[in-house]
Amino acid sequence: MPAHVIVQFAAEYEASRGKAAKGQAATPSVTARMRRLVADHDGQLSLTPSEPGTSPPSMAMITVPDMDRANALANALRDLDGVEPAYSKPGEELP
Repeated sequence: MPAHVIVQFAAEYEASRGKAAKGQAATPSVTARMRRLVADHDGQLSLTPSEPGTSPPSMAMITVPDMDRANALANALRDLDGVEPAYSKPGEELP
């Protein structure tokens, strides 16, 4: 049964998107690392739009094939800079 991971991005997310300061090399963006983790867990990413005129999205929902992958993905996402909470939920318990 499909399951979901709900992710909320930190307020500092914009600063952690891989934009380098002058004289520093850019690091992979949070979005790129998150997309790679989602793909590794066979997930589908849906970004939730922020308020009009703001960027980037403040939340995302990721659908994965089962609860085991949802739990593993949520744990991996919590380790990313720019991600505040990441919760796994069974498919029938969407927020």
